[in-house]
Amino acid sequence: MEYSLVGNRIRQIRELKNIKQSYLAIQLEISTRAYSKIESGESHLTVSRLYRIAQVLNVDVADVVSARPINTEFISGSRYQESIVHQLNTISQELSWIRKRLECDQDSEAEGST
Repeated sequence: MEYSLVGNRIRQIRELKNIKQSYLAIQLEISTRAYSKIESGESHLTVSRLYRIAQVLNVDVADVVSARPINTEFISGSRYQESIVHQLNTISQELSWIRKRLECDQDSEAEGST
């Protein structure tokens, strides 16, 4: 694996997503300097670290190691945003269901104690 090419690719994706190195370092539980070495190709990446970087960047590992051009429409464009909006809507629906369930449980308890 050509570490400098992979590091450069990670940097490009990170910048397209407007993510700071410090954020990725925190997510990876490493120092910002150690993370910087990943992007510069000075540090050897393990498969698990590469996988975790892809997770944090919300891309496939193949997007990180591929030589093909970065699909900027997906990474920084509307498809990525639509994906996030869909995930947030799903979470919101689940929270509404939980809230209603809790209210029903509380009503049942109140009726049972009277």
